[in-house]
Amino acid sequence: MKLFDNGVDQIGVMLGGLARWTDSRLDILAIHSDQENTGQCRWFFKDAKRQFKTICVWAINDQVLQAALERYGFTPQTEIDGKGEVLTGMRWDA
Repeated sequence: MKLFDNGVDQIGVMLGGLARWTDSRLDILAIHSDQENTGQCRWFFKDAKRQFKTICVWAINDQVLQAALERYGFTPQTEIDGKGEVLTGMRWDA
């Protein structure tokens, strides 16, 4: 996993998190915006959908984020990682 951020944009909102990625897939463990309800996650996922064929968001502990992901076209996902641990989250495929 690597930390990521979009820097600070023109209105001073920072979006960051913890993720890993390949050329075609983005797996997000944590995502954070320093200001709620500013559309930062929406713009982040819109841009990510242009760059990746698959996006997964794991460890969702926020009903607002889950509802937003559903609006953005994500569906429930369960996978088993290389260590045999069951992962649950949301997934989007191009």
